[in-house]
Amino acid sequence: MKSLNLSKFGRPYFMTCTKLISLVSALLCSASFVHAGVVVTDVTDIGELPTVPNNGGVIGYDAGMSVHFGSFSYWFFGDTNRDSNRPNGNWQLDNVLEGFSFGTHVGRTFDTAAGDGITGMVYKTDEPFNAALLLENAPNECVVWPAGAVGTSQGELYLYFTAWGKCSDGWVRDPQGQGLAKFTDLANMEVERLPGYVLPPLSPKWTGPVSASFDTPCGAAHYVYLFGLDGTDVMLTRVADVDIEDSSKYRFWDGAGWVPNAEKSEPIMQIISGPSFFSVAYNDFLDRWIAIYSCGYASLVCMNHTINAGADPNRMSEGWTEGEAIYSCPAGATYPCKHAFQHPQLAHGRYIYITTAQHGEQAGPEGIPYNLQLRRLRLDWE
Repeated sequence: MKSLNLSKFGRPYFMTCTKLISLVSALLCSASFVHAGVVVTDVTDIGELPTVPNNGGVIGYDAGMSVHFGSFSYWFFGDTNRDSNRPNGNWQLDNVLEGFSFGTHVGRTFDTAAGDGITGMVYKTDEPFNAALLLENAPNECVVWPAGAVGTSQGELYLYFTAWGKCSDGWVRDPQGQGLAKFTDLANMEVERLPGYVLPPLSPKWTGPVSASFDTPCGAAHYVYLFGLDGTDVMLTRVADVDIEDSSKYRFWDGAGWVPNAEKSEPIMQIISGPSFFSVAYNDFLDRWIAIYSCGYASLVCMNHTINAGADPNRMSEGWTEGEAIYSCPAGATYPCKHAFQHPQLAHGRYIYITTAQHGEQAGPEGIPYNLQLRRLRLDWE
């Protein structure tokens, strides 16, 4: 640290110890808010999900987003493989890509102490006790995938999902929109789809809902925020959680305020590459909102964080840092680091927990990884 040069004040200045200590303290305190960046200084591989055996015969899946609600953490998965030795195992749905169980699946667990892995996951099952789809496709859809779940201040749990209209030749096309489903039976993990779609089918794709509140002169305001992915641009929308089911009440950030037209959205941040999923959470160690996502052709985990400190969700529209790679996943699959997602109910201080999906060209149990990897990352300021 450089010595304090008092000559710049223009004339001799004799400080008392108290004044000197006060000045140095002020400088140090100011400097503590200026950081070069965030680095990961330690990574612990916790283990794989799913753990087997389990009640649904699940042996592999992708996605892996979660939300804590009530006494449970609810986990949402995408395409899922089941044990082929069980009745109807490794099944295939109509009008989807060959060889996969396409769609949205759900499990729940009491376990939020992830240092030794996630145990006690119970899956929604059908009568033969195989993991069952959470959502059925509408007639115009070939598949629906989870986009994130959120609890409201009214004590309701909702799931956003992305609906696609065409599945062929190894690709999904023709996005239909962002839908919303409400949990009607938490014990049995049953949902009811709301009619239509709450957000339009065109870019950006809205994902990663966050429930957050801030103080107003009239009391706390409770909102749900979603992040729109359009290439490397990220947009922001929000809705008061009492209006979550009303598509006309969603407002979009246009760079200066909240407007009713999605077409006027302006990016709140730039990310390194366009991921499939995106998760944002407040981190109390950094005192920032952090965004976690896959990048580098699904080989890296990347992060952006809000520039301004504080848990107020309005910080999310005030500026973000540039994206930076914070972790490189070990090789072992064609896409070793897809669907990076953070799980804030597992985090404590500087330690966050993330899952990433391993994808082989032909995902399945025949020696090609197709599962989630759970890791603990220690965050530090550079």
